[in-house]
Amino acid sequence: MTVCQVDGGRWLALEGTAVVTADPQRCAEGVSRYARRYRPPSDRGADRRVIEVAVSRITGRA
Repeated sequence: MTVCQVDGGRWLALEGTAVVTADPQRCAEGVSRYARRYRPPSDRGADRRVIEVAVSRITGRA
């Protein structure tokens, strides 16, 4: 899996193996990290999932 972000001529790509999980502890950690960077997400109850990427390669251009 590759996750990319582009900002004008700058870009960053993270490559690695991804896992989708509904584990409550992992979802809580994902929600906490998201809330610190953006804002607390709305409640999804038991429907919450988290995508974890084990990054094996980073590429980009500044």
